[in-house]
This record gives sequence, C-alpha cells and structure tokens, in this order.
Amino acid sequence: QESELMGLYIFSGALLAWLPPFVFTLLNELGASMSIGLASLNVFFAGGFVFLLCIGDYWDAVGFALVRGREDDVDYAASCHVGSKNNEKKSLWVGGVQHLPEIT
Repeated sequence: QESELMGLYIFSGALLAWLPPFVFTLLNELGASMSIGLASLNVFFAGGFVFLLCIGDYWDAVGFALVRGREDDVDYAASCHVGSKNNEKKSLWVGGVQHLPEIT
C-alpha cells in the first residue's frame, strides 16, 4: 500500500509540474491578456494552499510512524533470530533504541 501511495504522489507531482505552464501558454496562445494568464496560476497556488491546510500535524505523523515502525521491526527481528547460527545475539536499532529479541 505504501508503494501505491508513493506512485500516486509521484504521478500527481509530475502532472502538476507541467499543468500550470501549459495553462498559461494555452491562454497566451489563444490571445488572452498576459494578466489573465498569470492570474490563472493563482488557481494552482490556491488549490495547493487548500491541500496544505488539510494536511495533519507533522509531529503526530512522526509519532505514528515510529510506533508502527517499532512494532513491525521488532516482529521482523524476532522472526529473524529464531534458529540463527550459534545463537548469536544481533541487536536491532530503531529510533535510537536498541532492541534485543529473546532467543529461545
């Protein structure tokens, strides 16, 4: 799911990279006033500002990612250490915290 969202992010970035200059050029070539062409760019700025207001708090997202990442990484580390050679203990560092899964 994360790769799908990243693909959507890249697609929308590529789309919006050429769309404002295209609209400006189209209006210019159709004979519209230059001020109308420049005003059309404000529509994209306003849309971006609205989407920016819809984004949640950055630190809440960081906290959510750290908690979720710790759960996933510790589960993964525990599954990797079962039956490791010579019962070596390998540590896992997540967010500056060292995790040592128990080897049974």
